[in-house]
Amino acid sequence: MIAYTLGAIAYVVMITMLVYRLVAVRDRKKWKKLTLFSLFIALGVLLFTYEGASPIAVVQLILGMLIFNGMIPTYGSDINFVYIAFGIVYILVSYVMGLTLIAQAMLLGMLSEVAMMRDLKERIGNRRTEVRRDAVQMAAGAAIILLFYFLNINLASVVLLFIIMAGIFLVNMAKERKSERISKLVYGLERRNTALGLGALWLALGVLIAISFLGKPYIIVVFAALFIGDSAATIVGVTYRGPKLPYNSHKSIAGSFVYFLATFAISFPIIGWLALPAAALAAFVESLPWKLDDNFAVSLALVAAFLAMALI
Repeated sequence: MIAYTLGAIAYVVMITMLVYRLVAVRDRKKWKKLTLFSLFIALGVLLFTYEGASPIAVVQLILGMLIFNGMIPTYGSDINFVYIAFGIVYILVSYVMGLTLIAQAMLLGMLSEVAMMRDLKERIGNRRTEVRRDAVQMAAGAAIILLFYFLNINLASVVLLFIIMAGIFLVNMAKERKSERISKLVYGLERRNTALGLGALWLALGVLIAISFLGKPYIIVVFAALFIGDSAATIVGVTYRGPKLPYNSHKSIAGSFVYFLATFAISFPIIGWLALPAAALAAFVESLPWKLDDNFAVSLALVAAFLAMALI
């Protein structure tokens, strides 16, 4: 009884603060943001209804979208830590309640804010920075793939959501307290002339698309592309000079081939020969001169392909 009372009080406080943010914040683009956010909420409600979610889950969706939507524009401020605390409580309560669509709430909430942002394309850094950050990304990806391989999908997804929250916390800590040692480590992995945490944000959105709509085997394939294939391709591309792709002077033939090879090698034991077209699609989409982030575009393409395959 005490736990339910404390949970109810926490939710009332969260809802009050979130509504205040939407209503009281003075911003020339506020109404445009509210309109777009309302459209995303409507999309989320339709999606949850289609998936057979209960009314409680729909209410939980809207609350989650409010929380995760507020994390993006508050980067680099003390209020962001409050949103992180809200997010942790939300994930825990949702998991205890048996609600399995938490990732979709995070995805829709963040996307509705990202859609209003400009200049979200990352810039390539120097070779040392690229190798360092991609080595970290590859190691993290290997751990996450093993996590999904050995745990059931619901528990693995919740653990991954907490990892994303930890990443948001580290980025906000780095922006708030630049003199701290951990902040220097975070900045050491960031490219110059790029907003801190931008690459991690796009990677998180790509991850959220996968765990929102796919089953375990196909999630692992997407992660193989995002974490291992992308990192290996970048390391090869910045380390070894070679012929560029005819349609994208920023990508090398060797890098795209390594992207395909790494994705296929990890995916084949999971989904068999279906890994061949999946890896080819991922490598091709990643090689295109998108204005959209590569990780997000690859995840979107693979998820769409796997869902289309399920409908055939």
